[in-house]
Amino acid sequence: MYNQSQSIILNVTNKAFKGDVTLPSSKSICNRVLIVQSICNNKFNISNISNADDSQLLVTLLDSIHNQANDTSPKIINTKNAGTVFRFLTAYLSICKGSYILTGDNRMQQRPIHALVNALLSLGADIKYLETHGFPPLQIGELKYKDNDICVDANLSSQFISALLLIAPLLPDGIKLYIKGNIVSRPYIDMTLKIMQQFNVQHTWHDTIITVRKQNYLPFADNYTVEADWSAASYFYQIVAMADDATLFLKDLYKESFQGDSVVADIFKSFGVDTVFEENGVRLTKNGFTVDKFKYDFSNCPDLVPAVAVTCAALGILSELRGLKNLKIKESDRLTALYIELSKMGVETMVEEDNVLWIYKSKIKIHEPIQTYNDHRMAMCFAPLALLQNNIELNDPDVVVKSFPGYFKELCKLGFDIKNNNES
Repeated sequence: MYNQSQSIILNVTNKAFKGDVTLPSSKSICNRVLIVQSICNNKFNISNISNADDSQLLVTLLDSIHNQANDTSPKIINTKNAGTVFRFLTAYLSICKGSYILTGDNRMQQRPIHALVNALLSLGADIKYLETHGFPPLQIGELKYKDNDICVDANLSSQFISALLLIAPLLPDGIKLYIKGNIVSRPYIDMTLKIMQQFNVQHTWHDTIITVRKQNYLPFADNYTVEADWSAASYFYQIVAMADDATLFLKDLYKESFQGDSVVADIFKSFGVDTVFEENGVRLTKNGFTVDKFKYDFSNCPDLVPAVAVTCAALGILSELRGLKNLKIKESDRLTALYIELSKMGVETMVEEDNVLWIYKSKIKIHEPIQTYNDHRMAMCFAPLALLQNNIELNDPDVVVKSFPGYFKELCKLGFDIKNNNES
């Protein structure tokens, strides 16, 4: 791996690609199944657990929580910068015995949690803010159940709703969840409910009300296999779109996927990438067609924005990317990060009401190191720009371990030349 204090230099000489790509397994699916596994009385194994830092951290923290179950003193649980892990554990620890201090790094302590905490408090949870109201860290005690009717604001994160749904079957009367506001990333809520159904937990969803009664998680098999990550696939769609010619096979991706980010296959049709589903994955080919103008609402797939935004800039496509409010509270403020880095490259961009990113036709010219903002998706979306210009410098490359530790290894397999900046 590369040291976070270092930068790397990327070059590409042959801009025609052919090969196979091994993606990480879906950390979104993995993290949900890990919570179910921890709750389920009938134990089962999980195959192809994501090697992403977030999922590996959740494995470690769940083991630690179980091993300290009889410890009466408050237990410190540090989720670092793993937002999904923090949110899922906020709900999960509320139904555990004992006392916990749930915290994270500096960026995590800037990410709002009040909508989830308010919903849990209405259930009877014992949660206190230890520093700034509405933000981590939290002190969590044992829930004293009082009501199954809860209301949650869905404007900030679908993960608040998923966190509540995952614990719902264990509550005395389940949950009747009233959703307030516009739902961001609805496919992730659908994913949670479909995974719960795989484990025999049923629900109803009428209008803005999701109801889950008290019931047991039951595994359908002794082993659960996690599929590959469609979000990670987006960076290889970028490469195909920006290459002179390309045919790539991405393993273990399927048409009938729980992952909302599988919509990337449709989005990149606009950028000249054909997707053919085969038995064990998808084959991407460049067809040479691109649109002159591109407009899309990313409310349901915000993690695809970095790859799409950089692709639009690289191809010189006038673009209107909407539904981006959620990007402000990711691992970095991704909306601002994209605006700053693209502007530094000479791309004319404009942010409208923290919800829309306009990208105007420009020619990218990279004059200085690309910053990654301690954000894995920033590193992965900018690396393919080596197809446009030699000797681009990318700072803090190791941030990719959060979701795709093998990312740069896969680029090297395709023919990218990557060196530490201090190498001669």
